[in-house]
Amino acid sequence: MNRRYARGVLLFCWLVLLAVLLAWWFAVSARPPAYASLASLLLISPLAGILPAVARGSERACSLASLLLVPYIGWGLTEAVANPDARLFATTTVFAGTATFAALIVWLRVLRTS
Repeated sequence: MNRRYARGVLLFCWLVLLAVLLAWWFAVSARPPAYASLASLLLISPLAGILPAVARGSERACSLASLLLVPYIGWGLTEAVANPDARLFATTTVFAGTATFAALIVWLRVLRTS
């Protein structure tokens, strides 16, 4: 697989996951905007914080990022089962998180073969 293509797919999946998490939080949030903004910042800060290192293609950052995705996937699965009102966003989060995880694994394999 081409390095440029694998990196593009990874970054696209990463940004889709961030967008889904933000959309989910603001769609179901009944809090005032200041609290919602702070909570969403705390929600996406691990993913957004490591994004520059993942974009550079750091092998260590990508390995760490694969571990960071697991709680988001687990949270989405839990919400999909337990909360019928959030099922659409939860399922989308699970799919986006799984796609990002798969793209990370492919990117790590591409890094190691080249």
